[in-house]
Amino acid sequence: MSVGSFIRRKRKLLLIILMVIGLGGIGGGAYLILNYNKEIEEGYEHLAEEEALADDYITMLKQRKAAQAAQASTPAGAQDAIETVPAVDLPAEASTLPSGTDPALPEEAKPEMPTQIDPNAPAPIAPDETQAPQTPATAPQPADPPPAPPAPATQPDTNYEDNLYRFSPEYAQGVIECVLEVPVAKIRRGVYTGAIEHDLDLWMVVAARDEYVLGQTHYCIYGHNSTKQDLSFNNLQPNCKLGDTFTLTNEDGVYEYTITNLFSENRTRVTKNYVDNFKIDKSLCYIITCGRNEHRYRDFVVEGTLTKFTPLEEL
Repeated sequence: MSVGSFIRRKRKLLLIILMVIGLGGIGGGAYLILNYNKEIEEGYEHLAEEEALADDYITMLKQRKAAQAAQASTPAGAQDAIETVPAVDLPAEASTLPSGTDPALPEEAKPEMPTQIDPNAPAPIAPDETQAPQTPATAPQPADPPPAPPAPATQPDTNYEDNLYRFSPEYAQGVIECVLEVPVAKIRRGVYTGAIEHDLDLWMVVAARDEYVLGQTHYCIYGHNSTKQDLSFNNLQPNCKLGDTFTLTNEDGVYEYTITNLFSENRTRVTKNYVDNFKIDKSLCYIITCGRNEHRYRDFVVEGTLTKFTPLEEL
């Protein structure tokens, strides 16, 4: 049997197979599109929440620093002096005074001495119990105020840990280490640490290594990039220029960096030469994302050099 004859006889079967394949492809494509749009929608919701959380984090740091400064400005022992009343030294002649008299008190504050009773005086006449009392003792008294409701139990602050506040949204697994602000790229996001892979998959901004310590080591930051969605680090490549600035804020203060280099390299080299290279000076910070256009298939890197540090209490 020739191929043409087979095709003519099995035409209906082939049409059915092609239709199933086509419908399957259409359905699969629709599912991917809907799921992708859902992820993007969630990403935008997360973006708004994280921007608000970054603002709350910085506000909390300033409030705590101000409270610590106020406490430190209180002279040593001042609180004890307020709570402890010094003893009054009585003069020697105080022992000859009648009991209940305190020479150290002003005249109007001294207790009234009891009246001496004359044994020869006539007994006082008892009042007639049938008469109305001459004092308001039997007048209606105001009702006692109702007892105050018990104070609500203090709920533990789940954000407080190891003397620092650790902020984290419900969908994340890491905590905010600092806040990144890149004004020219309209970025204001918390930088999370502790769950790099998980949080990065949610379009979050993360420290590339948990071992970084701001102010003590160099610092590398990861964030996704997409040409269609204005999320994460999408605006870095088109907007950042040499001489622009960005900041990192933590409980110590604000670290201001000036952009001194913009480049792209193979991801393996970026990881080896920058992310994992702890020989780099602590004054350098690298913001790393996926490259686009002429930087495609490489990592795009924004290098910043520390030019100014402002303690939090001076803000």
